[in-house]
Amino acid sequence: MTGPSVTSTAFVLSLFDTGLAAVRSLGRAGIPVIGLDFNPRMPGFKSRYCTPKLCPDPVHQPDELLRCLLEEGKHLAQPGILIPASDAFVLFMVRYRADLRQYFRFALPEGETLEAMVEKRESMPKLVELREAVSRS
Repeated sequence: MTGPSVTSTAFVLSLFDTGLAAVRSLGRAGIPVIGLDFNPRMPGFKSRYCTPKLCPDPVHQPDELLRCLLEEGKHLAQPGILIPASDAFVLFMVRYRADLRQYFRFALPEGETLEAMVEKRESMPKLVELREAVSRS
Protein backbone atom coordinates (compact mmCIF):
# COMPACT_ATOMS: atom_id res chain seq x y z
CA MET A 1 0.00 0.00 0.00
CA THR A 2 1.30 3.46 -0.82
CA GLY A 3 0.85 6.66 1.11
CA PRO A 4 -1.13 9.65 -0.09
CA SER A 5 0.33 11.33 -3.13
CA VAL A 6 1.27 14.97 -2.93
CA THR A 7 0.80 17.07 -6.05
CA SER A 8 3.62 19.46 -6.87
CA THR A 9 2.77 23.13 -6.78
CA ALA A 10 3.22 24.98 -10.05
CA PHE A 11 4.76 28.45 -9.91
CA VAL A 12 3.76 30.48 -12.96
CA LEU A 13 6.16 33.38 -13.40
CA SER A 14 4.33 36.29 -15.09
CA LEU A 15 0.60 36.76 -14.87
CA PHE A 16 0.04 38.49 -18.22
CA ASP A 17 -1.80 36.66 -21.04
CA THR A 18 0.50 33.65 -21.46
CA GLY A 19 0.86 33.18 -17.72
CA LEU A 20 -2.89 33.53 -17.22
CA ALA A 21 -3.50 30.80 -19.82
CA ALA A 22 -1.06 28.51 -17.97
CA VAL A 23 -2.71 29.31 -14.62
CA ARG A 24 -6.16 28.46 -15.99
CA SER A 25 -5.05 25.20 -17.60
CA LEU A 26 -3.21 24.00 -14.52
CA GLY A 27 -5.89 25.14 -12.09
CA ARG A 28 -8.67 23.47 -14.05
CA ALA A 29 -6.64 20.25 -13.93
CA GLY A 30 -6.59 20.45 -10.13
CA ILE A 31 -2.93 21.41 -9.84
CA PRO A 32 -2.19 23.96 -7.12
CA VAL A 33 -0.81 27.15 -8.68
CA ILE A 34 1.03 30.14 -7.26
CA GLY A 35 1.17 32.98 -9.73
CA LEU A 36 4.00 35.49 -9.39
CA ASP A 37 4.42 38.87 -11.02
CA PHE A 38 5.95 42.22 -10.10
CA ASN A 39 3.03 44.18 -11.60
CA PRO A 40 -0.18 43.83 -9.57
CA ARG A 41 -2.26 45.03 -12.55
CA MET A 42 -1.62 41.85 -14.54
CA PRO A 43 -4.84 39.92 -15.28
CA GLY A 44 -3.68 36.76 -13.51
CA PHE A 45 -3.99 38.51 -10.16
CA LYS A 46 -7.77 38.21 -10.57
CA SER A 47 -7.81 34.52 -11.50
CA ARG A 48 -9.60 32.08 -9.23
CA TYR A 49 -7.21 29.35 -10.39
CA CYS A 50 -4.12 30.57 -8.55
CA THR A 51 -2.85 32.19 -5.43
CA PRO A 52 -1.36 35.40 -6.81
CA LYS A 53 1.68 36.94 -5.17
CA LEU A 54 3.73 40.04 -5.85
CA CYS A 55 7.39 39.35 -6.45
CA PRO A 56 10.51 41.41 -7.22
CA ASP A 57 11.19 42.39 -10.83
CA PRO A 58 13.34 39.72 -12.57
CA VAL A 59 15.25 42.38 -14.54
CA HIS A 60 15.86 45.06 -11.91
CA GLN A 61 15.79 42.96 -8.72
CA PRO A 62 16.97 39.46 -9.66
CA ASP A 63 18.74 38.75 -6.36
CA GLU A 64 15.60 39.67 -4.41
CA LEU A 65 13.49 37.49 -6.69
CA LEU A 66 15.85 34.58 -6.12
CA ARG A 67 15.55 35.02 -2.34
CA CYS A 68 11.76 35.19 -2.68
CA LEU A 69 11.56 31.95 -4.67
CA LEU A 70 13.99 30.10 -2.42
CA GLU A 71 11.93 31.13 0.60
CA GLU A 72 8.79 29.77 -1.12
CA GLY A 73 10.65 26.59 -2.00
CA LYS A 74 11.67 25.92 1.61
CA HIS A 75 8.03 25.40 2.56
CA LEU A 76 7.18 22.84 -0.14
CA ALA A 77 6.62 19.17 0.66
CA GLN A 78 8.21 18.29 -2.70
CA PRO A 79 9.91 20.32 -5.43
CA GLY A 80 7.74 22.92 -7.13
CA ILE A 81 7.48 23.29 -10.88
CA LEU A 82 8.63 26.64 -12.31
CA ILE A 83 6.87 27.81 -15.46
CA PRO A 84 8.23 31.06 -16.92
CA ALA A 85 5.70 32.92 -19.05
CA SER A 86 7.81 35.88 -20.19
CA ASP A 87 11.29 36.43 -21.60
CA ALA A 88 12.37 38.28 -18.46
CA PHE A 89 11.52 35.32 -16.24
CA VAL A 90 13.11 32.85 -18.68
CA LEU A 91 16.40 34.76 -18.61
CA PHE A 92 16.21 35.02 -14.82
CA MET A 93 15.80 31.24 -14.58
CA VAL A 94 18.70 30.65 -16.97
CA ARG A 95 20.99 32.79 -14.87
CA TYR A 96 19.92 31.30 -11.53
CA ARG A 97 19.16 27.73 -12.57
CA ALA A 98 21.74 26.15 -10.22
CA ASP A 99 20.25 27.91 -7.17
CA LEU A 100 16.65 27.24 -8.20
CA ARG A 101 17.24 23.49 -8.66
CA GLN A 102 17.46 23.14 -4.90
CA TYR A 103 13.66 23.48 -4.56
CA PHE A 104 12.23 23.51 -8.09
CA ARG A 105 12.02 21.49 -11.29
CA PHE A 106 11.90 23.06 -14.74
CA ALA A 107 12.85 22.35 -18.34
CA LEU A 108 15.10 24.87 -20.06
CA PRO A 109 17.71 24.50 -22.80
CA GLU A 110 21.25 25.42 -21.85
CA GLY A 111 21.81 29.08 -21.14
CA GLU A 112 23.74 30.16 -24.23
CA THR A 113 21.19 28.66 -26.61
CA LEU A 114 18.23 30.05 -24.74
CA GLU A 115 19.67 33.51 -24.27
CA ALA A 116 20.33 33.72 -28.01
CA MET A 117 16.71 32.77 -28.68
CA VAL A 118 15.33 35.33 -26.23
CA GLU A 119 17.69 38.16 -27.11
CA LYS A 120 16.17 39.08 -30.45
CA ARG A 121 18.95 41.52 -31.36
CA GLU A 122 21.47 38.68 -31.17
CA SER A 123 19.19 36.26 -33.02
CA MET A 124 18.54 38.41 -36.10
CA PRO A 125 22.09 38.32 -37.54
CA LYS A 126 22.15 34.53 -37.07
CA LEU A 127 18.78 34.17 -38.79
CA VAL A 128 19.90 36.37 -41.70
CA GLU A 129 23.07 34.29 -42.03
CA LEU A 130 21.04 31.07 -42.06
CA ARG A 131 18.62 32.49 -44.62
CA GLU A 132 21.50 33.43 -46.93
CA ALA A 133 23.05 29.99 -46.55
CA VAL A 134 19.74 28.32 -47.43
CA SER A 135 19.17 30.64 -50.44
CA ARG A 136 22.56 29.69 -51.88
CA SER A 137 21.88 25.97 -51.72
